[in-house]
Order: sequence, then C-alpha cells, then structure tokens
Amino acid sequence: MTSSSPVMPQPDASPDAAIAAVLVSSAGYEIVATPGWAWVYDRRTRGPAIAAAVSGGITFIVGMNALIFVILALTGQPIAPWPVLAVELGLAALAGGICRAALKLRRDRAEAPREQLSPLVQIDRDHGMVLDGRGQALAPAAQVQAYRAMRIDSSAPSLMIRFPDNRRMEVARGSLFGGGLEPAKGALRELGFSVQ
Repeated sequence: MTSSSPVMPQPDASPDAAIAAVLVSSAGYEIVATPGWAWVYDRRTRGPAIAAAVSGGITFIVGMNALIFVILALTGQPIAPWPVLAVELGLAALAGGICRAALKLRRDRAEAPREQLSPLVQIDRDHGMVLDGRGQALAPAAQVQAYRAMRIDSSAPSLMIRFPDNRRMEVARGSLFGGGLEPAKGALRELGFSVQ
C-alpha cells in the first residue's frame, strides 16, 4: 500500500509575469497578485542597511577630520604627525568600501526578480487558501485575521496577520514616505482576509 501526499495547487503565473500586479509596495514589503494567486514579499535588508549607515557615518566623520588635518597642515599649523593622516585615510577608505558593498547588497535585493525571493506567504485566490513560502497550506484566507500593530523594533505601524493557531506574521509596514497601512489592508481584504 502506497501513500501519496496531496497535490498542492500551482500558481497560474509567475509573480514576475506581465499579468502580475503590485497591489502594495511600502517600506520593503510587496503584495503582488495575478488573477489566481497572490504573494507577500519582504525585500527589507536589515544587516546591510545598518552596515551602510554606520560605515557611511564613519567615512564622513573620518574623511572630514582628514580634510581638516590637511588644511591645517598646509597652513603651517599641523595638529598631528603625517602618519596619523595616512591611518585616517585608510580608515575612511575601508569604511567607504564597506558602505559601498552594503548599499550594493541592498540594491541587489530590491531589484531581484521575485522568483529569486522566498515569499512570506502565498494566497491561492481560486481556493481561498493561504500557503507558506514553500507551498504548504496554512489556513483558509477567511480565517486569517489582519490587524494593525506597533512593533517594539520600529516606530512605524505594522500590518500583522494572525492564523487560527495564533501564529503571527508581519506582512506590511507603514512608511512616512510610502503611506500608511490602508492600501495594504485593502489588498488583504480583496484577497479574502478578515481585516480589522
């Protein structure tokens, strides 16, 4: 006797296909849909963003210090021996290289085709089912609640979803520049979620 695993439905098109529409894009989250499927992606990059900010700040501060050093030395008022300038320039170059690499990682993730990313969740619109990124069924969309929440790690409001087993997941975040949560709430409502 053989057992067979249930055949999971397959998306009607790629999230990068011409028929795919971006319903919401804000603060690194995207909700993308085709007529039969939808996906939620997280394009945020926390580590590279922090590395870029810190190394960029170090580059600026040390670079300005080196510039002041050179100006004072050329006017006959050096503030330290020349080897100190070499160390400062080396540190500024190193921090600048780290900043450039971190920004490239962020840009690469932001521009990557969606098929190269793992979705947070997938929604089979035809069957009203929410699946994880690997395609395993989690719950009917109507039983998944979407609600606004504040997270301790951000001053921006988040849109969370809660599954029937009480698991929670962030699927959107408000942004000063990208708008609030209403577009994401509307998109989830359109996809069959219970929105509070």
